[in-house]
Amino acid sequence: MKKMLIVVLGLVIIVGFGRALLTLPAVQDMVLENGIAIIAKRGAEPLPDSESLRVYVCGSASPLGMGQAQACIAVVTPEHFFLIDSGAGSTDNISRLGLPTSELDGLLLTHFHSDHIAEIYEVNLNSWVQGRPQPLTIYGPQGVAEVTNGVNATYRQDRIYRTGHHGEDLLPSALGVLAHKTIVPGIILDDGDLKITAYLAEHPPIHPAVGYRFDYRGRSVVISGDSNVTGETLKIVDGADLLLHDALS
Repeated sequence: MKKMLIVVLGLVIIVGFGRALLTLPAVQDMVLENGIAIIAKRGAEPLPDSESLRVYVCGSASPLGMGQAQACIAVVTPEHFFLIDSGAGSTDNISRLGLPTSELDGLLLTHFHSDHIAEIYEVNLNSWVQGRPQPLTIYGPQGVAEVTNGVNATYRQDRIYRTGHHGEDLLPSALGVLAHKTIVPGIILDDGDLKITAYLAEHPPIHPAVGYRFDYRGRSVVISGDSNVTGETLKIVDGADLLLHDALS
C-alpha cells in the first residue's frame, strides 16, 4: 500500500511539473513549432498508391453549417478526380486531405442550394493555382449555365488581379474561367474504366435535381445529393458497393 501511494504521489508530481512547464512561453513555442512541423510533413505526403475507387467526405453539414464543412464528396481513381458539390468550408478539407487538385477533372453539382455551390470559385482558384491544365468544367442539371456564368462574372476582377500579380506563366488567364455542361439523366462520361451516370433525384421544390453513380473497375458508389428515396434511387443503387445518402432528424 505504501509503495502504491509513493507511485501515485510521483505521478502527481510529474503531471504537475509538466503542466507548469506548459505555462512557460518558451515551452509553448517549442510544442507549437513541433506540432506544426508534424502537420506540414503529413500534408506534404502524397496519396498512397491505389488501384481502387476511393471516396472522401470533404463536407456533410446542413445549410446552417454550425462550424462544419458543407456538402462535398471527392471521388478519386488513379486516373480521375471529381468533386460532387462544393459547400462552404469544404475546400479547406480537400487541401487537408492532400487530394490532387491539380488533376481535378470536374465539379458535378446535384442541385443549386447554397450549401452545395458556395465554394465553386474557391475550388476553381485552388486547382488553378496548383496547375490544373484545363478550364474547370461545372456539370449540372438545367440551370448550371446561369450559376457558372454568375460565378465567372462575380470573380472576373479577382481573376484579372491574380494573373496580373503572378503572371500568365503561373496563372494563365484562360484557365481561370469556368466552363459548364448541362446534363440530363443517363451516362455523362464513359472512358472504359470509369463510367459516371446521372439520375433524376427528388428534392422538392427543386427541379431538376440529380444524383450520380460512379462505376470503376468493378466498384461503384452512388451520391444522392440529399434527395429523397424514390424508385429512381432504388434502381441506381442496385449492385452498388457504397451509397452516400443524407438522413435528417
